[in-house]
Amino acid sequence: MPKIKSCDWKSSITFELNLHNGKGFIYDKSQADYLNWIPYEFLLTVKEDNYILTGMAFSLEGIKIFLSRLQSVIDERNNTREYKEYSYCGSEAEFTIYLENTDDNYDDVIVLVKLWINAACLENAGSGYSIGFDFIIKYEDLKRFTEELMNELTEILKG
Repeated sequence: MPKIKSCDWKSSITFELNLHNGKGFIYDKSQADYLNWIPYEFLLTVKEDNYILTGMAFSLEGIKIFLSRLQSVIDERNNTREYKEYSYCGSEAEFTIYLENTDDNYDDVIVLVKLWINAACLENAGSGYSIGFDFIIKYEDLKRFTEELMNELTEILKG
């Protein structure tokens, strides 16, 4: 499961995203990407608290857009020092993620992350609001996470 940890001094936040071909998986190569669905498991752990999204799915078009936003952050680091914020919102607005390169750390090359979760999509939670967290991750960890997610998608689509 692709996983990424915050790189603050306590490393207290972990974000995991697992694509799978279980219940809700719909894939027909001959159909448009927005008609194909890839289920996923989402887990955000903040200290001892878990925020879990289950029963959700990316359209194939959506996961490609998400991966392209992650890749844009990676590519931007290599091409410029004028950074911008990249964002992605799930097709059901179940989560929104914002990523931005920064040069504000002494030892590591880092990326700022803002991750908002729609409370209505969480198990045993309310609705009408979102729960959000700001944290930093290492650039190299983002590269690894993106590669693992791409590999996971490729394997699922192979059948």
